[in-house]
Amino acid sequence: MSETGGPPNRRNLPRYYSKKPEKDGDGCINCGCFLWFCIFLLVFIFILAGIIVYTVLCLDPKPSVYKFNRLQIGEFDMSPDLSNLRTEIDMTVEAENPNRNIGISYEKDSLVAVVYKGAMLCSGQLPSFYQDRQNTTIFNVKLLGNSTFGPVLHSALEENQHAQTIPLDIYVKVPVIIRAWTTHTRELTVFVNANVVIDNLKAKKKVSIKSATYKYNVKF
Repeated sequence: MSETGGPPNRRNLPRYYSKKPEKDGDGCINCGCFLWFCIFLLVFIFILAGIIVYTVLCLDPKPSVYKFNRLQIGEFDMSPDLSNLRTEIDMTVEAENPNRNIGISYEKDSLVAVVYKGAMLCSGQLPSFYQDRQNTTIFNVKLLGNSTFGPVLHSALEENQHAQTIPLDIYVKVPVIIRAWTTHTRELTVFVNANVVIDNLKAKKKVSIKSATYKYNVKF
């Protein structure tokens, strides 16, 4: 007891906290796993690149070639007030597949349109068919149209008819599936834009194609 009658003085002993030892083994394991993952990823990338290169070299893909060989005007009738035009054109299309190992399936819902100075004259569809490897297919397409024309376009057409140089734009949009061996792609869309110059647009008269330039595009 202390002289004041209180409880004896207590000594506060200092507290010591033990420090947990670091586990060096966990860090080594994590580094090893990451290293093996990087090695596996690099090997996978090299194998995938090799497969792609081998496939491309074996397939040797080449773009298809399209031509419009013949236009036959079945009907080209202007209304008396020059406001309406009825058109019927039979077109011969040549599609060449130069590939040794690739076949092409032409699917439904295609579109072929003939346009004069922004005005659509007629339109139609390509047939659905499978084109084998290294094959050239020639087929006929019937195009029909009933369009608004007007005196301005009629006057321009008369001038072109007189000069025997009538510029036409022919647009083609066709969904296709590329087939190689036992595999095939998903459906792609091929676009063809042809700028064609012909000598006349008169019914039942032979049409001469004076020049044609083609542009191609594919939408994946």
